[in-house]
Amino acid sequence: SDVLLFPQRSRQIRLFVQGALRSAQLVTAQSKFVLDRVISLSRIPANKTALIRWSLDFEEFPQLSAEKILAIRKELGFKPDDFVFIHLRNLTEVYNVDILLKAFAQIAQAHPKARLLLKYERAANLENIQQLITDLKLNDKVIIKGHVPHRELNNYLQAAQVGISITSSDSGMISCMEAMAVKLPLILTDIPAVHELLAGTGDAEIVGIRDIDSLKLSMEKYITAQIDVVTQTSKNLTRVHAIGGNTENILKIVPLYQDI
Repeated sequence: SDVLLFPQRSRQIRLFVQGALRSAQLVTAQSKFVLDRVISLSRIPANKTALIRWSLDFEEFPQLSAEKILAIRKELGFKPDDFVFIHLRNLTEVYNVDILLKAFAQIAQAHPKARLLLKYERAANLENIQQLITDLKLNDKVIIKGHVPHRELNNYLQAAQVGISITSSDSGMISCMEAMAVKLPLILTDIPAVHELLAGTGDAEIVGIRDIDSLKLSMEKYITAQIDVVTQTSKNLTRVHAIGGNTENILKIVPLYQDI
C-alpha cells in the first residue's frame, strides 16, 4: 500500500510516483481500491491497469489435529488452557503494535490466562517493542518469535485462538487471508483493504485505527466467548476460497505480460 502513503509525504515524492506510474506499460495491484487510487493519482487509463489479487496455495494450510495443536502450543511455551492472540503482521509502526500491547496489557490484567504471540520478518522497531513489553510488565505473557518459515506458518496460526491485524494502511492482506484459510477468528481495522477483503460475505471484529478501547472490547468479546466464531470462520473460509487459489490467479498475469 506504499502508493497510498508515499505521495502524501511531499510534492516531490508525489511527482516521482506519478512519473513512475505514467511510464509503466502496465500497473497491477492486489485490490481494486488501490487501482482506483493509482488511476486517480496518475491519470493513466484503466486499460493500463489490472487487478491480480493475492491468493493462497490451500494445500499449505491443512487442518491440524487437536493433539498436534497442543504439541505446538507446548513447544511455543503455551499451556493447554491459555488463550492465545497472534499478531499477524510485522513490528513496523504502520502495524500499531504499541496499541496492541497497551490493549493486551488491560486484557491480561483481567484474564491471567491471556497470551500474545508476536512474530516478525525484520527487526525494525524490535527494541522499542521489547522495552514496551517490559514497561507494561508483560514479559511472561508475550512471546516474540523472529522469522517464521512459510512451511511452519500454519502451525503458528492454528496454535492461536484469535488473529489480529490492526494496521493503519494495507492493500492485499495476504496474512489475513492465511488466517481465514485456517478458520482463525479475526480482529481487523476499519480500512478499505479490510472491507474489500471481506466483501460483505466474510466476517471479523472491526476496530478503529489506533483505538485502544475498541480493540480491548473486541479482545474481551473473544476471550469471554461472546462471538459466534464457528459462523464467522465458516464465512471467512468460503470468502477466501472465492478469491481463488494461487495457480488460477497467477495464470491471469501471463496474457497480460504477453501483450506488452
